[in-house]
Amino acid sequence: MEGPPKCPRCGKSVYPMDKPVALIGQTWHGACFKCKVSGQQLTLKTVKTFEGEIYHPSHVPKEDHTACISPTMATAMAAPDCQHNASDKSYTRADPNHKMGLESGTMQTALNAPKPATSVQNADKTEQMHQNTKTFTAASAE
Repeated sequence: MEGPPKCPRCGKSVYPMDKPVALIGQTWHGACFKCKVSGQQLTLKTVKTFEGEIYHPSHVPKEDHTACISPTMATAMAAPDCQHNASDKSYTRADPNHKMGLESGTMQTALNAPKPATSVQNADKTEQMHQNTKTFTAASAE
């Protein structure tokens, strides 16, 4: 036959006259049913548990998150910052004749491209450009 349960707080046997409180598979003395941090007396309505211990709701420890990082994220974090500027002396081009940024051919082509019409008055000019004509003639409605 098994003896009376042991209180997880004090380690002593818990008897019915001790006003036991049963929670999370353990039996506590009524007097030992207190917050581990503050020692404040708890009830079944006010108790919060964390890793087998009991706490007042405002004293429950925060769960520690492990510092875990994937190899892909570690590689990305170790990569040089791509937000460099021209005055950054640590940045050098492999080919000094290669143009980058606003100087590049692709960027210049985009900057010099015809701009779309922004108003109804300019719509005719856009149509003329697409039809390669000097005057716009709308399709006749039949």
